[in-house]
Amino acid sequence: MAIYKITDSEYEKYIRLVMRRDQLRKEAAILEQDYLHEFGEEIYSLFETKVACIELKKKIHYCQAQVNSGKSVQTEEMKKIIEMEMQQYYQDLKQMMHDLEMVKERKIVPTHVALHAKRLYRDIAKMIHPDILPKSVEDEILEELWHRAVRAYHRSDEDELSEIKILAIHRMEELGMDVEAQIEIDDIDQRVKDLEEEIETIINTDPYQFRELFMQEELIEERHEEILDEIERYQKYKIELEEMLDLFLNGGDVRILWNKD
Repeated sequence: MAIYKITDSEYEKYIRLVMRRDQLRKEAAILEQDYLHEFGEEIYSLFETKVACIELKKKIHYCQAQVNSGKSVQTEEMKKIIEMEMQQYYQDLKQMMHDLEMVKERKIVPTHVALHAKRLYRDIAKMIHPDILPKSVEDEILEELWHRAVRAYHRSDEDELSEIKILAIHRMEELGMDVEAQIEIDDIDQRVKDLEEEIETIINTDPYQFRELFMQEELIEERHEEILDEIERYQKYKIELEEMLDLFLNGGDVRILWNKD
């Protein structure tokens, strides 16, 4: 592993790329929240309907297996088995509802506050960002301060970031570290390349690509229509599955032709 003293220009380029990557991550997270705010209730309704279809299909499979074995359908046993198999889906629904509620409570941050938070984050990152100072993850206090800084940066919480900056300086001084010193970074050329690739990936994938969607009102309307159409299709499919299950439970003749995942 090559370790060498980097030049000011190399160091600054690396810092800029780290900051750019982190800013893009933040923007992507905000865009994801915007997407959830705009389409979240419809997405939840779609997923809820899909989960209902999955549950019905599992019940039908259970009934078919019982019939094929010459056994009668035990509804209580079926209920217990299916509930166990559906636990992860129920948890996903619960988490999605929680995310929706959090998005609805989101506060809009004034531009000047967001800019000040960004400057504070940059100061903190230059001191204890793990990509810049790997030793920060070896110290429990610095590591916790860094995690706090990331969370505060995503909220643009300038008060919290101001406090973290002071605490980070104090901790570095306690450890005998020079706060103003330029840090030696190993394999900087490869690190720069990796950062550039990561930045390119963020820019060209969702949720960052949602920027294009929100720039055109007609695209937003089209997306609403797409989700609503899919909800309608799954609601019809759910009715078909309910009728099929009802036939099983009431001793009817059933032929299964699956047409959905």
